[in-house]
Amino acid sequence: MAPLYKGYESLGRYGTVGIELVISIGLGWWFGHWLDGKVGGGHGWFTAGGFVFGAFAGFRQLFIVARKMTREAEAEAERDRKAGVVLPTFLEEHDGDEHHDADHSDQERHLDERRR
Repeated sequence: MAPLYKGYESLGRYGTVGIELVISIGLGWWFGHWLDGKVGGGHGWFTAGGFVFGAFAGFRQLFIVARKMTREAEAEAERDRKAGVVLPTFLEEHDGDEHHDADHSDQERHLDERRR
C-alpha cells in the first residue's frame, strides 16, 4: 500500500472507537430503561445495570483496539528498523553537554539524505 494512504487506513480503522464507546453505553442504558418500564416497576435498577454493562462493553472494546493498535505500531517500527529507516528522536535524553558521538551524526546524515 502506498505510504500516502497508510494514515487514512488507520484513521478509518481506529477512528470510530469513540463512537462505538458512546453507542454501547447508550444502548445499554436504553435497554435497561426499557426493561425497567416493563419489569422493574420504575425503580431504575435495570437502567443502572444496563448503563454499567454498556460502559463495560465499550471500554473492553476500547482496550482491545488500543492493544491491537500498539502491536501494529510496534510491528511497523520493527519493519522500519530492519529496512534501515532512521527516524528522528525528539525525546532523546542528553547528559547536559552538547557533544555528538559518531552514531548520532550518522543518524543526522541519514535524515538529511531522506529529506532530499
